[in-house]
Amino acid sequence: MSSQSDVCLNKLIVGMPGQIVLIKFDGSSFTVVGRYVQASGIAGWLLFKAPNFLWSLTKLGDGTNLCKLSNGFSGPSTTPDVSSVESDASWTKLFFDKPTFVSGVKTLPGGAHLAFNSDRTRIIEPCPDAGRIDIWDSSAMDGSVKRINYLPIPGTPTRGRTYHRPCKAVLDPTGRFFVVPNKSGASLLIIESRDGRYEITDTITVPDVGPLRVAFIKFEGATYLVLLTADSHELILYSVEYADSGIAFTEMHRRNTYVEGEQIDTCSLVSPLSTDFVVAYDEDADEHNRPDLYVLNRAAEYEEDHHTHYVPGHVAHFVLTRENASGEPRLMLIRGTPYGGHLPRAVCLSMDPDRSHLFVCNAVDESDDEPALIAFARHPITHSLESRTAVMSFSELRIDDSMGDEGNNPIFIRELR
Repeated sequence: MSSQSDVCLNKLIVGMPGQIVLIKFDGSSFTVVGRYVQASGIAGWLLFKAPNFLWSLTKLGDGTNLCKLSNGFSGPSTTPDVSSVESDASWTKLFFDKPTFVSGVKTLPGGAHLAFNSDRTRIIEPCPDAGRIDIWDSSAMDGSVKRINYLPIPGTPTRGRTYHRPCKAVLDPTGRFFVVPNKSGASLLIIESRDGRYEITDTITVPDVGPLRVAFIKFEGATYLVLLTADSHELILYSVEYADSGIAFTEMHRRNTYVEGEQIDTCSLVSPLSTDFVVAYDEDADEHNRPDLYVLNRAAEYEEDHHTHYVPGHVAHFVLTRENASGEPRLMLIRGTPYGGHLPRAVCLSMDPDRSHLFVCNAVDESDDEPALIAFARHPITHSLESRTAVMSFSELRIDDSMGDEGNNPIFIRELR
């Protein structure tokens, strides 16, 4: 009856220490509508599969929990006759308010990310604290998963690192290759998934930058890869070429992620970190409908002319464009928008067709005055971030004070779709 698009919109899922929180967003406010409280660990990554399965990867733990989202169906009453749902056209969407624990499976400590293959029958799990990548079978109808393989990472970690740290797996637009940034190996790992192989078939060296996040973008009929780096604080743009033997990248452009751009000497930044980014684009993106990138930057300081300058935490908005009609693609900074916090952890876009809102989750720093969740409206034409349309405080998110400030730190946010 249901499909991936049957899930009600405007439901955000937030992962944080000790709990998973379901939040309704109505365009102007956040409201907590459901929670799953776990005994320990941090819900560091969440992966949803229709009709109502939710895998919760426990960060700083050693397990992945399967939850089901339940509480009936949306329609003319709150207590439907389930037997009539199939034939009643008014019952068209599942209405999820309550995460319920179903089962758990032991995984390696320190898992950081979960990603589906194209038909959602396999899950890729980079394990940065174990230096390997696990492959899980997720085809079972009851939502259970089982590990079917693991991929050791070839080569030697970079100087000063004791093991590889694969950070995130991203599936390319063809559904064939996964690209995995390996922060401690200064590389991008290519996983071939065709014919169920799931093998690391190539390692692309990216020296001295600290590969952290990647995303694919379509622009003027071509495919590009954008890499966000942790050590050099850059966005690096690559063109993508395919061959029967694999996938190849050619660097086109790189630039600083902070709003001051090239004026900042990144070596002088004090404890800076670009933590996450998202892209928004249409399949027919062109020079009049350019892809947008939003980079989440922590607050930082830098030295210039013997003075210390403060850079507030902000979302930096870039577009993929061309310098002129015949020029090469470039990442152009539009502006930076402060979000009112210091330690952002994750960012996502709303799942409506226009991607009308951008959401940020922020970890507590020294004060409970900072917001935990922030929503920005995107301008319908320029796609710039406008004023904050909603915020949620830490006191509204946390259950009690038993976990101290650590319990205030949301580290994952997505809208269910």
